[in-house]
Amino acid sequence: MLRRFADLPIRWKLLLATILASAVAQFFAGTILALYDAQTYRTGKTREVTAEAQILAASISASLAFRDAKAADESLQSLKANSEIDAAGIYGTDGALFTRYLKTGAAVTVADKAPPLGTSFFENELTVSVAVNDPTGVVGTVSLAVNTESLASRFITYAGIF
Repeated sequence: MLRRFADLPIRWKLLLATILASAVAQFFAGTILALYDAQTYRTGKTREVTAEAQILAASISASLAFRDAKAADESLQSLKANSEIDAAGIYGTDGALFTRYLKTGAAVTVADKAPPLGTSFFENELTVSVAVNDPTGVVGTVSLAVNTESLASRFITYAGIF
């Protein structure tokens, strides 16, 4: 194989070197772009879901303070408008589950105890938990589980583009 390459005219050697260098540069540029997109997608999705959880927390603070499960359930039903939300849980100050929402056909469950505040990614699921506050202080926790687009499928899309 190397013997055949050695016998090629310089014009073909330069052409092959140029093609190889371009392919390597394309590969690295594509990899960097895909990694950047994955990071910005996760950051943007986290911001979006956190805002939605904070809005929900503000709307159910009175329901939690007065232990009105029916009103909290009605607030949770508004989550049907976002098809990405698989599950949601509202927890009291003791961390016990107050009420839950599960999307039909969702493969996730709602924990019986409040998850820690903050965000976490696990496979294709983003979980965001925020405190529910009222003028007297923290009255509970809201947790949303959101189905995110698989990063693997995003990388496959990028591979197809490149």
